[in-house]
Parts: sequence; structure tokens; C-alpha cells
Amino acid sequence: MFTVDKQETVWTSDTPYEALRRQLAPLVDFNSSPKGSNVSSTTAVYEGLRLKLMNGSIPYVPCQIRMYEARDVEECMTARRARGFGTWIAFYGDSTMRQKMHVLLNFLPPGLIYSYFLNGIQVTLEEFITIVAHQLELRPTIFEILGHRAKDFPTSQKFQPTLDSLQGNDVSNVTNHYNGFTIHIGNNFETNIKIDAERLSALFLTSNNEPTEKQDHGAYEVRVTLVWATCGSRSGEGRDRDAPKVTKLQEWARADVIPDIIILGFGKWFLHLRYSSGELDPFTELDFWTRPLVEPLTLLANRTRVLLLAQSRSRSYNFVNNYVSGEDKQKVWDTKLETTIYSDSLPLIDTWFGVLLRQTGVWLWDSTLPFNLANILECSTLKENNFFDNSFYTGRWWMCTDANHASFETNANELQMMFNYMCNNYLKTSQQYCCSGNPSLGQAR
Repeated sequence: MFTVDKQETVWTSDTPYEALRRQLAPLVDFNSSPKGSNVSSTTAVYEGLRLKLMNGSIPYVPCQIRMYEARDVEECMTARRARGFGTWIAFYGDSTMRQKMHVLLNFLPPGLIYSYFLNGIQVTLEEFITIVAHQLELRPTIFEILGHRAKDFPTSQKFQPTLDSLQGNDVSNVTNHYNGFTIHIGNNFETNIKIDAERLSALFLTSNNEPTEKQDHGAYEVRVTLVWATCGSRSGEGRDRDAPKVTKLQEWARADVIPDIIILGFGKWFLHLRYSSGELDPFTELDFWTRPLVEPLTLLANRTRVLLLAQSRSRSYNFVNNYVSGEDKQKVWDTKLETTIYSDSLPLIDTWFGVLLRQTGVWLWDSTLPFNLANILECSTLKENNFFDNSFYTGRWWMCTDANHASFETNANELQMMFNYMCNNYLKTSQQYCCSGNPSLGQAR
């Protein structure tokens, strides 16, 4: 389900993934006009999940993927606990992982009470989402969500509303506390935010701690952790050797209790070196800062599932309007570099990661890369047909205006796969889904 069958070969370009992309159902159809289409009389846009449109059956994935909603996740967590397994999900990396946590908020079981932490400091849901949803210059190293049953939660703690509680009809109990803050839980994942980001930066930079077992009372139903490590073993960019080092993987490797699944995603930040350095410099830095992770990842992969997500591809059509005349050669070169800085190198980064981490036991997760490529093509086609002012084009769900990140639609498909891995073996169904065999580390991908 996670790793595309390459028959022991290494793919150094996206050509094979493009072939897989063509096997997916399109989300845009310019040749039909079903009822309810919100685009034009000649174009239809499906604004749901591609996995749902395909009924969980992907031609190049040898099993059917079950669709999960928040109530299914809650049932899964209850079943896992009954069999002695917790539910601790960890993301490690850059903004691609930050987006996963943002989307995961929509899957949190509605029956729990949640607390939110930035570097160990408890914050409100509003403050937490502000940091998760937006690209800010300063970030905490550790994001944490803890979900408790009411009986396990101390009465002294303030109620922290879940996303589902904010989308109900009666929000009077949170309106005053959150000053009218609203979250749109639909396909756009937009937020109406008025908050002092400078105050938040000062808040989470005052501490480098994280929730301890005493703080989470040892009774959490679900724990979601994001470790901000843009360059693998540090949190910085390019060649900033003074950037803070991140040692969370090493700490987990020595810990008694570790996440039930760890998803890694980083590598793009090194490519910024192509603006000012040689063509090989990004890979030199990538090698230098990633090799310290080999040992802890090997130890962790022997105890839990570790997945390395393929890099999301660049939306180069966003740079088309930036082309300049040939008179200013430096500007022409800068624009060309900006347009291609990622496109020709991301497959090489994936290949490099695959070779370096092959012996660690980490799985390469590239089965949703064709989903990413399909969405990029659809956005490009929509732009060519002058649909770039529509909400589905500009919103977070499709992310058409974002040059470097996968859409939230792709992120949501990925989380569906993650829950299939974590939950299918624990839930009784009349149908055989992916990963519904033995839940050991050796189960089929």
C-alpha cells in the first residue's frame, strides 16, 4: 500500500510515476456538466477525496483501501487500547509534515477532550492552529496534541474544544473565549485568524520542553506529535550550521515508550542552496545532516513502523507569469532557477534517501506521489482554462496557488492510508482491506 513495486530498480525521474498517475480517476472533467457542478456548464469538479471517488481501489495498489471518518478512528483507538496498543502518531520534518498535522485535526475523535502544546507550553486551540496552519518565520520544535477521556482528565484543566465542537450549531460556550474565532472544516480548511503571532513566538521560544508523562497523566487515548526538523537533524535552512539541532529521534530510540507510527518528510530546504552555491552543495549538506539519523532510525524501525514520505513535487505553472525579457540576463537566470530549482532535483533526493535508508528498515512511502502529480496537472489545466479565481483553485483543499506543497486533498488521502495501516487489523468488517492481517512489523505493505 505504501511503496510502489519497482522490481528492485531505482527511479531517478518522475516518468514511471506519471504512468501511474494516468491510472487514477480525474477530479476535473471538462467534457461533462453534472448537476451541482459549481464551475461552468461544460466543466465538472469533484471536490472530495480521489480515494473515495475510486472506492478505495487503486490499480497499482494490490489491496482495497478503507475510508475513515473521525468516528471510525475513535472506534479504532478503542479497539487498539483493548488489545494493549496505544495510538501515538508522530510526524517528523518540515512543512509537509506540518500540513499532515493540520489535516489530521479533522480526524480526531469527537468524544475526547484535547489539550494542545507548543514546546511543552499549553496553548488554546486557536493559538495551536495559528502556528500549524500558517508559514511563520519562527516555530516551536515540538507540537503536541493529547486526547483524553473525560474520566481521565483532571477537573482543574480547562475544557479544550475539539474541531467538531466548533462546527456545531451551538458554539456559545466557546465564542467569548475564542473571540469569534471560526474554523471552516470543509474542503478549504480555511481559518479566520486574528491573533498576536509575535506574542506566540515569544511564548513558545521560552521553553524547549514537551508534555511529560505526568502532564499527559499516562492515560491519553490519542497523542499526535510533530517534530519540526526542516533539515533532518536540525531545524534551519540551507547551510546554517548554527541552526538548532534536533535530537528527538535519538531520544525516542532510547525511550521505553515510542510512537506507534513515525512519518518522516524533509529535504526541500537544502535545495535553496542552488540559488547561491554549486549544484552538488544541496546533496552534500543533505548527506551531512541526514547521516546522524541512520542509527536511531535503524533502532526505531526495529520497534515501530517508520515511513519516509516522497517529496511533494513543484507546481511550476505558478512561475509562468514571472518570466522576463532576455535583456536582463541575471534576472532571466534567477527566474529560470526559481522555476526549476525543485523540478529536476526532487526525484534525485527521493532516490538518495532510498539508498541511504534502505538498510535501516524504514519504508519509502511513494504510492501517493501519483496523486500529487495528478492534482498538479489538474490545477495547471484549470489555470489554462481561466478558473484561477474560483474558491476550489485558491483554497487549501487543492492548494493550486502553492508552488511547493501537496494539496490538502492529497494529504487527506495519505492519512486514509495511515489509518488503514493502524486500524484495519483491529476492526471487524465484512470486507478484506489493506493491512488487515497480522499487525506485526512484518505485515505486507
